[in-house]
Amino acid sequence: MTVESWIESLTEDQFPDLVITRSHSIPIVVDFWAPWCGPCRTLGPLLEKLANEFSGKFILAKINVDEAQGLAQQYKVQSIPTILGFWQGKPLKEAVGAQPETILREFISDLIPGKAWLLAREAKELADSGHLNAAEEAFRKSLGENPNEPSALLGLAKLISESEPEAKDEKLSAALELLERIPFGTPEQKDAERVAAIIRTKASVGDTQQLKNALRENPKDLQVRLDLGLALASDKHYQEALENLLEVIRQNRLFSEEAARKRMLDIFELLGPNHELTEHFRKELARLLFR
Repeated sequence: MTVESWIESLTEDQFPDLVITRSHSIPIVVDFWAPWCGPCRTLGPLLEKLANEFSGKFILAKINVDEAQGLAQQYKVQSIPTILGFWQGKPLKEAVGAQPETILREFISDLIPGKAWLLAREAKELADSGHLNAAEEAFRKSLGENPNEPSALLGLAKLISESEPEAKDEKLSAALELLERIPFGTPEQKDAERVAAIIRTKASVGDTQQLKNALRENPKDLQVRLDLGLALASDKHYQEALENLLEVIRQNRLFSEEAARKRMLDIFELLGPNHELTEHFRKELARLLFR
């Protein structure tokens, strides 16, 4: 990466791609300034000095507020210079005025991801290229650096759930424990909910045909019907699974700590909100719960 590539002057139109999108892979420090601003002429050279010193660990994006008034208004820039630190698509840090170099160093250092995140990114790249054993090792190294690194927790759980279709229940349980450690409100949380739903629907509860036979012998056995719903979901027979889970709720909505309702929600998460099965059975579930 050349010096020119980590210090850039951007227009308002370039902001979504070169700041918001790009900040998912590298921190961006945005300097809101103007040519007529005296403090800006003090702060600007300091930021450029630090950008050169950090050698591409962050991007310095300079925004002339006279030419980007919409952005200044959007981010409530009321005086200049103002700097915003973007990471994972969001402004996480702000400083107003001509800050001393020590404060700027701290601002930038807090924004730059640590070794754990960098190892997790390397692990994801390995997983995407099919090097699954090396990816798992890198994810575990990341968690060794920081046991609560969200991207490593999510990545390792996904590796288990996606690369081992016949994974044993203890491994699936371990993956769920990883997902439960992802802090609330992090960018990884929403993806974690979907991965958790996938893992829970993989849990083995018995042979589908045996469960169907047992249910024919005793149609009122809610445990058998619940297990059949879970087994059908594990086999990706989602409509039949949802029908059986809904019937459990119809007969006893609180059975087994509302397991049927929880598994229906997992299937909805797995299929997505716009899937026809999700739309149909969500309405049926609502009718039962709120009648």
